[in-house]
Amino acid sequence: MSLVQPDQKFVIQNEIGIEGARGLADALQSCQQLVELSIVIYSSNKIGQQGACYIGQSLGYCKNLKMMKLTIGSYNSIGSEGLKQISQGIKDCPELNSIYLYIGQFNSLNAEGFTNLFKNLQQCEKLHKLFVQINSGNNVGNDGAIQIAQSLQNCLKLESLSLTIGCQNNLSANSIRQIIQRISKNSQIKYVYLDIEGRQ
Repeated sequence: MSLVQPDQKFVIQNEIGIEGARGLADALQSCQQLVELSIVIYSSNKIGQQGACYIGQSLGYCKNLKMMKLTIGSYNSIGSEGLKQISQGIKDCPELNSIYLYIGQFNSLNAEGFTNLFKNLQQCEKLHKLFVQINSGNNVGNDGAIQIAQSLQNCLKLESLSLTIGCQNNLSANSIRQIIQRISKNSQIKYVYLDIEGRQ
């Protein structure tokens, strides 16, 4: 499959599973000229950790990307290793300036996955706009929240930030406070939207 369009949108549904995710990844490797990419994986597609790894590894081929939107619906069980591979793929796209990342409910994640995600986002040197929505039941945890706070403070070209973290993500009031305080220390950020729930 050869795609040369400057922008491309993939919409995935109907329980494609790991092999379907692998097929998507193979297609992405042919999309080296893309500047905009949108991937929507609906809920319960059962791509699993391995499928997420395939997609993450393929993102690194899209060296010209300036904008990426990635939606991973609920109950896809991508796991922390899958999220790590996705974030490494994002980091390997040096031209990215806008990232929109939506993670649906209950994707078998934990603090390690979000630590790796935000460490890698911090390495995106041209990142100006960041939208991240983490829905309920993904176990961000206080350790994950601390890394989120540190990374957002250190994204030195970030101008616009939207961060939503739903309930049942095991965040204490102190960790939420740290996120807010660290963001406030990043003088480059001109627009902030935060919606962060606690332990409930």
